[in-house]
Amino acid sequence: MSNFQKWFIILRAYSWPASIVPLMISGVYSYKNGWFNALDFVLIFIAGLSLHLGANVLNTYYDYKNGVDDENSDDIGIVKGLVTPKTAFIVAWGLLIFSALIGFFLVFKYSLWSFLFIAGTGFLLAVIYTANPVSLKYKALGEIVIFLCFGPLIVSGAVMIMAKRFVPESIFLSIPSALLIVNILLANNIRDDKSDTEKGIKTIVDIFGINVSKKIYISLLFLSYLFSLFLLNFSKTSLLLLPSLVLMYDLFKITEKGDYVILVRKTAQFVLAFGVLFSIAIVL
Repeated sequence: MSNFQKWFIILRAYSWPASIVPLMISGVYSYKNGWFNALDFVLIFIAGLSLHLGANVLNTYYDYKNGVDDENSDDIGIVKGLVTPKTAFIVAWGLLIFSALIGFFLVFKYSLWSFLFIAGTGFLLAVIYTANPVSLKYKALGEIVIFLCFGPLIVSGAVMIMAKRFVPESIFLSIPSALLIVNILLANNIRDDKSDTEKGIKTIVDIFGINVSKKIYISLLFLSYLFSLFLLNFSKTSLLLLPSLVLMYDLFKITEKGDYVILVRKTAQFVLAFGVLFSIAIVL
């Protein structure tokens, strides 16, 4: 395995649509409204992705430190020896700090002091998601954190940099993709329910059970689609979302079949496909 392949695994490349899609939506929405600045968007994109990658690696570090991951886990970065715990910790904080520096640069560039609240909240949640002693992920709060970080916070923050002001509509704009991104974690928690329970980790799946959690998963798919149609005013451009229904049906079948390992990655792929179609619909 090449170093390139190793770092793709360590950084959880399959999950990258979770940050790419909301940033893409922010960009096209800003473009449509005449706020788009290419350089600022590139900086926002790099900062957002770096924050996501840093949080991923920090999550890997604390999952290993807390005895959550083993050789049978999906997150094998440390347990399989692809990276040492020390290196993972350094890389995680390096990415997080790099993201913060870009954020501070944009704040000072445009004197957008209110952006600090949005960015600071996102940064804090990214850290305490698994970091001791808070570890929100282990207390059935993971889905809420993911919704906020990859929904209202990242989208409203990115749009704010473009528009140079807070745009309330950006909160609603973030909801369809945020619901789908929550499903990535929900599918992950359904898959790991047995091992999580054995290790004393609380998740939504642990509280409601697998069957109810599957219904929540499917409900979020429908809610995301319906909310996106509402945002597009049920116009002709909303027909661009129709191809996503084929992929959504595939997720239904995988969920009913119970192939949860595949479901996690297929959900992430669906997020990307839906995000591209929704972005095109926004522009048109």
